[in-house]
Formats: sequence, structure tokens, C-alpha cells
Amino acid sequence: MNTRHSGFTLVELLIASAIGALIAATALGVMSVGMTSFATVQSSGAAEMERARFVAAISSDARSAMPIGGARFVGARDRMSFARLWSPARTTNSVEAARIEWRAAPEGGMVRTLTRPDGTETIEHFSAIGVVRFGYAGKTSEEGTPAPAEMELLDEWGRKNYPGIVRIRFGAEEMDVSIACSDYALAGRDAQ
Repeated sequence: MNTRHSGFTLVELLIASAIGALIAATALGVMSVGMTSFATVQSSGAAEMERARFVAAISSDARSAMPIGGARFVGARDRMSFARLWSPARTTNSVEAARIEWRAAPEGGMVRTLTRPDGTETIEHFSAIGVVRFGYAGKTSEEGTPAPAEMELLDEWGRKNYPGIVRIRFGAEEMDVSIACSDYALAGRDAQ
């Protein structure tokens, strides 16, 4: 009589356990790489959105700068402040101005402060853009000088008139923003 027990031997169970552990370790490694890649893509997407938000805000502000109520444009390499049209008052024919200040944040990036005509402030932080530097070009005297053949950028602006161009450098990027209210003629254009 042959008595054979059905089931697995100890060796078969050990081999099956080792194969299962190998498959689980491989799956865990693949999941870890996938999660790291997802986090990298997500953070780079957030940085790109922050950059796009910064570019939109600073270029809109600079293009809208105007000397309302005698407000001056003051600029340095790491900050600038000026007035821009807030909104016409609906009950009167007066025009209201808001004060805009852009300045380097101590921890990096930029801070935008919007001061409304009623004195309330809105402060925005743009931290994912790195170091920002400003340059300014425009008429260099009150009498007015014609535009030079090449644009001369200054590190500071404190003149009575507004600059014609604000150059904004951040990271490897650079952009020139024209200020609409300026009477500065760009090289190659006739002054009007």
C-alpha cells in the first residue's frame, strides 16, 4: 500500500516564498520610481505656473505705470515702485491711482505690494523665480534727448519722467516691458 500525503514540501514553500518576495520588492521599486517621477513633474509644473503668474503680473503692472497725481517712478536693481490706474470712480469723474511696489524678498523671489486708493494693501509672494534684477532706459534729461542708437540701461531710476523700458532679468530669462505713458522713443522709431 502506497501512502502518499498531498501538499507541499518545505523546500517548495521556501522557493515560492523567495519568488514572491522578489516580485514584491520589484513592484515596490517600480512604484517608488514612479512616485518620485510624479513628484518631480508636479513640482516643476508648479514652478512654471509661478513663473507664468510672475511674468503676467509684473509686465501688466509695468505697462500700466503712469504719473497719476504727480506720482514718480522710483527704481533700483532689486526694486521699483510707481503708480498705476486703479479704476475711475463711478460717482465722480475723478481717476484713482494705486501704488505698486516690487521688491526682492529676503528669502528669495519677489514681493508685490498693491496699495489701493483707500490705503488697503494686497501682498503677493513669488518665490519660485529666483533672483530678479531690473534695468531702466528712457529720457535722461528733462529737456529730452533723442533715443540713442543703442538702448542704455541704468541700474537706478529716480527722474521726474517715467522710463520708457524696464528690463526684467530672472534666472536665464530676460524681458523688456514698454511703459505706455513714457515719451521715450525706441531706437529706429521716430519720436512723436
